[in-house]
Amino acid sequence: MGRFFRTEQLREFNAVSLDSVSYMNRSDQIFNVRQTIAFLSQGTTLQPGSIILTGTPKGVGFVRKPPLYLKNGDIVQVWIGGGIGTLINPVVEESQRSVSGKL
Repeated sequence: MGRFFRTEQLREFNAVSLDSVSYMNRSDQIFNVRQTIAFLSQGTTLQPGSIILTGTPKGVGFVRKPPLYLKNGDIVQVWIGGGIGTLINPVVEESQRSVSGKL
């Protein structure tokens, strides 16, 4: 990570198997960055370099019309602007994993 940036100005794009599911500004979050840090620091000591992952953006999953649920074989992509980049994860049903837990 190593860089400082204004998180409220970051854009986020989410896709499931190349279908766009959301495009938002981080300021659209239900709880802003200050509120999130204040809440988490009540029970956890945040150290320099701590990374906070906040979960799913609005408009996906069961609240989407029609609902959208991840399934085995889907590819989830999350792009964060500001030069941060893209995180890509395959969705693998638990029964499809090997005994070692690797894909």
